[in-house]
Amino acid sequence: QDYLLGKGITDIRIAGNGSLILATASVAAVQAAFDVSIRTYQADGRTFYLNDGAAKVPTALAGVVGGVLGLDNVRGAAVPQAAPHVQERSAAADSQRSDAQSTRGPMAVHHAVEDLPALYNASALPIASGTTAAVVAVGNLDSTLAHLRSFQRKHNLQTKVTVIKTADPAAAGYADTNSEIEWEMDTQLLLGTAGGLENLIIYDIPDFLWTSLIQGMQRAADDNAASLVSISIYGGEDSTSDDIDQALNTALNQAVGNGQNFLVCSGDDGIYAPFSAASSPPYYPSLQGRPQQRAVAFPSSHPYAIAVGATELRSAANSSSTYADERVWNARSGKQISQGGLSKVYAAPSWQQRTIPDIVGNGYRAVPDVSFNGSANSSAMILGSDANGEEIEEYVYGTSAATPTFAGLLARLEQANGRRLGFIAPALYAYAKGAVGNRHDVLQGDNGLYADGYSAGSGFDLASGWGSIDMLAFRRYLQSH
Repeated sequence: QDYLLGKGITDIRIAGNGSLILATASVAAVQAAFDVSIRTYQADGRTFYLNDGAAKVPTALAGVVGGVLGLDNVRGAAVPQAAPHVQERSAAADSQRSDAQSTRGPMAVHHAVEDLPALYNASALPIASGTTAAVVAVGNLDSTLAHLRSFQRKHNLQTKVTVIKTADPAAAGYADTNSEIEWEMDTQLLLGTAGGLENLIIYDIPDFLWTSLIQGMQRAADDNAASLVSISIYGGEDSTSDDIDQALNTALNQAVGNGQNFLVCSGDDGIYAPFSAASSPPYYPSLQGRPQQRAVAFPSSHPYAIAVGATELRSAANSSSTYADERVWNARSGKQISQGGLSKVYAAPSWQQRTIPDIVGNGYRAVPDVSFNGSANSSAMILGSDANGEEIEEYVYGTSAATPTFAGLLARLEQANGRRLGFIAPALYAYAKGAVGNRHDVLQGDNGLYADGYSAGSGFDLASGWGSIDMLAFRRYLQSH
């Protein structure tokens, strides 16, 4: 901090329990402080800036400074841009339910959000009225907040909603409305599945740069107000760097020490490189015979993230709120396949080495940890906007629907626990390993397009992780351990 002040940089915040410095400065001041040359260029109507070389850490600080982030606005993440599955709650939706219920076997049907706790055996757990949870969102949230207010009225909820902008409110990205459906999905599915919260915090970052995402995650760890943080943002592991990884480590290590759980969507590109899908078939090149090219997404691949994949949920024929089974979400289309596999960056954590040694035999982290409902065919209904900006009921999908769903269920579990659960991954793996005959084990489906993906099977697999969780059974396990 003293060094930056000496270079004329005064807008400084100490974060990460003292291990991270966040600062804003002019290009000239940054170039002087780190002996770099920053250039700009135009593309797609935007201005990009890029550092031509590695930032030079002053010799006196070389032993304590691990890296310098934020000297470009090129490397970043995204959310799936697939359109929501829109179907107004009218005769069409109601007839789908009655048709499904008239058949003999289980069916994938659309759900009211209140169905989800029953389907995952969480109805006996209390609503999360004393729990604070959070989501990380990007850009303009006007529509998101308006629909969330309507959603609360519709479902008789009274949760306090707090928006925290993690950057200068005047930042250009805060005008972006391109991903509103994502934040509507995140907030409503989390809040609805939890049955209400004491407080829902939205950490609003200005753009999809890795630096912005990690700053949002770090702010959530610094505040330590939300015990559960849901994140539906991802990118390729190969789009990051050592300095980004170090900053993510800082945030997530602090979060684990706080007893927080950061739940992150595993991605929607199956085994293929995140966001590499073409707009029409064949969508991705086949990876048959090239298993080394399979890819997972970041930051869900970090060991201290709870990676959440997606399933298609089937209900009993005579009841939309009675669990039947699940299969891996795979719409056989680009950006509509639950992502899973082995990291190329992160080592397998100890709880994976203990419980699934055969799967992590190459030493790397396996993703996802669990999977929950994320298919358009079995989606829960939320409120969004039509092309004219009018509020409508619609059905959404993806691992970014599965993630807030699991976060809401965990909020109920935490409420029942009477205090923070702490980082759940080790206990979750121990429970799932011993849950013989677990009725939520996903046994069907795969996450490839050309017989080149991972297949679901008994126990842990790289298409669905442990599958979904019987929340009441997990609650009983935690009580007895």
